[in-house]
Amino acid sequence: MKKYTCLYVNIDSSDLWESLPEHSAMVVFADFITAIFKLYPGSEKDHKWSITNMDKLVAEHLHLGIHHTTELGIYYCAFL
Repeated sequence: MKKYTCLYVNIDSSDLWESLPEHSAMVVFADFITAIFKLYPGSEKDHKWSITNMDKLVAEHLHLGIHHTTELGIYYCAFL
């Protein structure tokens, strides 16, 4: 799972994640994920999004408008 997780990010992030001691075969996946989250301060579940982020998203789509179901789907996914 660690190997495949590193395939879903850009090459710089992948290299960084693979350099973690927790990437070794002897460490469980949950510990690897915990080590990754420590690399990104503010990524805790409690701080994932702020009101400012939501205001920005809504303002962008208010300005651009939603004219097609595809645009609505993009907005909906971002909103969730």
